[in-house]
Amino acid sequence: MDGLGLYYWSEGDMYMGEYAQDKRHGSGIYTSVKGAVYKGEYISGERQGWGEYTNAKGDVYEGQWKRNVRHGKGVVTLAEADSDMAHVLEDGGADQRKWAQVWFKDSPARPQDTDGAELEIDPTRTFSGVWQKGKVKTRRPYRFEDWNNIQAHSSMAADNASVSVEESQRAVNMARKSAGFAEETAKATVIRLCVYTVYTVDDEPFALDP
Repeated sequence: MDGLGLYYWSEGDMYMGEYAQDKRHGSGIYTSVKGAVYKGEYISGERQGWGEYTNAKGDVYEGQWKRNVRHGKGVVTLAEADSDMAHVLEDGGADQRKWAQVWFKDSPARPQDTDGAELEIDPTRTFSGVWQKGKVKTRRPYRFEDWNNIQAHSSMAADNASVSVEESQRAVNMARKSAGFAEETAKATVIRLCVYTVYTVDDEPFALDP
């Protein structure tokens, strides 16, 4: 498979996006039946490059990937506060709260209430770090520059993945319409072949069944 496509696994997972040589390659979105979602870049079937990942608990990772695991710079926003972060934040996180509207304006980690209104970021939930082969090696409080250095890249990768999904959906719909037209055409052809042909011999009609 090359180009855009949709694939379902037997357990319920789904991928929609770009393919090359039968492998996920380019931009796409992978959705797990358990609730996890990855939006971002793939190379030769593996998560590689920039991407956004939300697990079933609601924790969000925005950053770099290599060979299917977190590798490089990233930002994590936890679904629940991390007590360890409270001890390292200067001024109780006041500066982090001040800039939260800028940092998370396009982030999937931006918290909302049940009516969709944006809530204040809790700085004890968010940290930046460096990962190697899936494991965090260093972590620190989130800084203003992390948006441009990390999240902007992940956000763009996620946006590209969403565009690929929209194009894949259109391609799938067109394929289904084509398949439906082909099926109707085949049925009509069979019906025509099954109609009796009437001949006459010495002005007496009779029918031959094809």
